[in-house]
Amino acid sequence: CLFFQGCNYSLTGETGNLPSPMYPGTVPRGQFCSWSITVAPGYQVSLTFGVFSSSGNDSEQLEVFDGGNETAPTLDVFTGNNPPPAFGVNSTSNQMFIVFRSTSKPVASINSGNFYARYTSKGILKYFFIVR
Repeated sequence: CLFFQGCNYSLTGETGNLPSPMYPGTVPRGQFCSWSITVAPGYQVSLTFGVFSSSGNDSEQLEVFDGGNETAPTLDVFTGNNPPPAFGVNSTSNQMFIVFRSTSKPVASINSGNFYARYTSKGILKYFFIVR
């Protein structure tokens, strides 16, 4: 499968939007995009999807990493056969890295690969135990 370097973004605000390439139009074949999200220390990244439309044959995939780049542990890989959960996905730290790939092969779906996600910074819950 051939890819071309399509788009790479670095996001650092408390909130932000991640539309698929050419959203709401059809995603170009052979697309490769990445988003690096960093929020304030002590917070985690919460990613939710307003739209996720992908062909059922896994010709597009959105991989979410629990850290600042693709060497971090994978949180999940979303495809037409494995869409994101309604509650979204959360990082365990203040960084998340996202990669979108679309195949270079023709796809039957008209709106194949469309997604629109939003991230927010979310306070990390800390539990304190009092010992008596």
